[in-house]
Amino acid sequence: STQPIFKHASPRGFTTYTGNFEGVAVSIVAIGMGLPMMDFFVREARQIVAGPLIIARFGTCGLLQPEVAVGGVVVASIGSVLIMRNPDAFLLPTTSITTTTATTPVATDAVDNSKAVTPPPLPYLVFVPQPSDPALSLALVNELSTELGPARVSQGMNASACSFYSSQGREDILFDDRNMDVLDTLRAQHPSLLSMEMETFQLFALANASRGTV
Repeated sequence: STQPIFKHASPRGFTTYTGNFEGVAVSIVAIGMGLPMMDFFVREARQIVAGPLIIARFGTCGLLQPEVAVGGVVVASIGSVLIMRNPDAFLLPTTSITTTTATTPVATDAVDNSKAVTPPPLPYLVFVPQPSDPALSLALVNELSTELGPARVSQGMNASACSFYSSQGREDILFDDRNMDVLDTLRAQHPSLLSMEMETFQLFALANASRGTV
């Protein structure tokens, strides 16, 4: 298109480029990382755009299967699960929270976790997959295969994590994360799992909740 490209950097931290491709307005939006940023983007874009929205996330991811080569592209054609660190599993048996002024205690709330639910809560929660859009996934696979070659395009299940660290299996001796087997557990539960990042589950969940408009 000969129309000028619109560019805007918002206080939200998003940078948007909007142009025209074959008569259709197309935007590339850098939104940052994580579930909340995807939530901001999908909900606020839905408020200001007339008509249906087609959204595809394009970004980096980790690979969870050795047969997928670094430098390739993974299409989450099956959908995405969500894995979250469960704070309940890391509570001490008794936790006391005291609110004080400079010199005098004002109130003390004692939280007794000694009668916790049995069995104890799991340190990580894995949520049911949110499906992708089949037509959009197929179109992505076909176009990417044409441009990059079929050998560089894989398709399967994705996992989105609540953190770059704990729920992605990165071990840190400074924190009690109990995440040594997180990736093995995920792969056992979902054999088609290929990739891991921090946004796709939220995109699919919001699309599936959008009453057919995303």
